[in-house]
Amino acid sequence: MLQVLIECSTSNNFPCSTSVLGNIILMLLFGIVITYGSKILADGSDLLTEVINPGLVGGTLLPVLGALPDSIIIFVACLGGTKSEVQKQVAVGVGTLAGSTIMLLTISYFLSILVGRCDLDKNGNAKENECNGFSLTKQGITTNNDCPTNAKIMMLLSLVYLIIQGPAFAYLSLPEAKAQKKEKDFALAGFVVSLVCLIGYCVWQVLNTSAQEKKFEQIHEKHKLQQVINMMIATAQRFEQERLDKEERQQNEEDEETPLVDPEVQKKKDLANMTNRFNKWKQKAEAMQEEEDNDYDKGSLTEIKVTEEDQDEEEKNWTPKQIWTRASLLMLVGIVIVSFFSDPLVTSIEGFANAIKISPFFVSFVISPFASNSSELIASLMFCAKKKKTNISMAISALYGAASMNATMCLSVFLIMIYIRKLAWEYSAEILSILVVTIAVGIIGLKKTIKVWVGFLFLFFYFFAIAFVAFLESSVVGWR
Repeated sequence: MLQVLIECSTSNNFPCSTSVLGNIILMLLFGIVITYGSKILADGSDLLTEVINPGLVGGTLLPVLGALPDSIIIFVACLGGTKSEVQKQVAVGVGTLAGSTIMLLTISYFLSILVGRCDLDKNGNAKENECNGFSLTKQGITTNNDCPTNAKIMMLLSLVYLIIQGPAFAYLSLPEAKAQKKEKDFALAGFVVSLVCLIGYCVWQVLNTSAQEKKFEQIHEKHKLQQVINMMIATAQRFEQERLDKEERQQNEEDEETPLVDPEVQKKKDLANMTNRFNKWKQKAEAMQEEEDNDYDKGSLTEIKVTEEDQDEEEKNWTPKQIWTRASLLMLVGIVIVSFFSDPLVTSIEGFANAIKISPFFVSFVISPFASNSSELIASLMFCAKKKKTNISMAISALYGAASMNATMCLSVFLIMIYIRKLAWEYSAEILSILVVTIAVGIIGLKKTIKVWVGFLFLFFYFFAIAFVAFLESSVVGWR
C-alpha cells in the first residue's frame, strides 16, 4: 500500500502517486478531510447566530461561508508552479465550479423530489404527508412563491458567466497567447461585476426575512440530525455494555448449579428486549423533535436559537464572549483544514486524471462537489423527508441559493486568479454546460409543482453536462 502512494516525487510533504489506485486512495483520504473541515466551518458559522444579528448572519455570513470551501479549492488550483502547470491545474478549479453547481441542481434536486414526493390532488398540487406507493406522474412536490423567485434570481446571476464567455467565443480560433491578451480585461471586468452581484445578493438576503428563516431552519435541522446521531451512538454503546456485562455474568455463573436455558429461547428474549429499547428510544426522539418543531414555530426570527435540549448545562451557560471565541476557533480550524488539504486534493485529482489519460476537469467535476457540499445535500434531504410544503420549499431554495453563490463568489475568485496569473480562458465548454443546466433547471423551477418524472430529467442533466463538455472538447468540435 505504501509503495502505491510513494511512486512519485513531490516538493511538499504530502504523499502522492502516479498510479490509478494510489490516487484513488489519496482522493478519498483528502476528500474526507475536506468534508470534515467544511463541517467544522459550518458549525462555527451556525454558532454565531447566537451572538450576531440574525439578519446579518442569515443574509451574508452563512451564504458566504457556505461557498467558501469551493472558493478555496478554486483558489488553490490557481496557485503554485509555472504558468503552463497552473494552466493545467485550473481545470480542477473549473471542474469544482461546474461540478458543484450542476451537482446541486441535478442530483440534489432529483433526490429532494424523490424523498419529498407526495400524492397529487385533483388540482395537481402535492398533498402534505400523503405518499402511497410510487408514481412518475401522480406524485411530486409543490413549493411556495419563494422558489420561483429564487429560480429567477439564479438565472439572472448566471448571466455573469457571459462577461468572460461571450468574448471567449469570438477568440476560439486565435492562438492561446493572443487569446489570453484579449481576454484578460474581460476577466477583470467579470470579477468586478460578479463581486458587485455578490454584494447585491447578500443585501437582498438581509432584507428578505423569508430567506433568513430558511437559513435558520437549515441550522435547526442540522442540529436535530446531530442529536439523533448522538442518541443512536449512545444507544449502541449501551447495548454493547449490556452485552459485555451479560457475558461476564454468564462466565461467573458457569460453575454454579443452575438450570440449563434453551439458547433459542434466550435469543428470542434478548431480541425482544433490544426491540423494546429501540422503540422507546424512537418514541423519545420523535417526541423531542415534535417539541422542538413547536418551539421553533412559536418563535420569531430574532429569537431563533440553534441550541438543543440535550446540550450540556455548561454550553447553555456560555457567555457571548465564550461563544464568539468558540465560533471563531471552529471557523478558523475549518478554513485551515480546507485550505491545507485542498492542494494535495488538487494534486491527487490531477494525478488520477493523468493516470487514466482524461482531463482533470471530469475528475474534479465528480469528486470535489461531494467533498465540499455534502452537508448541504444532507440538510436538503432532511427537509424534504418531512413531506411538507414549507420544508421542501426551503430545500429547493437553498439549492438555488448555492448556485447563485457559485455564480458570484466562486466565479469572482476564479476570474481574479485568471487575471493575476495571466492565464488563457480555455473553459468555454465547461461554462456553457453550467449555463445550459442552470437555465434549464431554472425555467422548470418557475412551476410550483414538479412531478417525479421531472426529477429523473434533472438526473439526466447531470450526465448530459459531462457528455456535452466531452463532445465540445473532442476532435469533432475542438473547443479549448
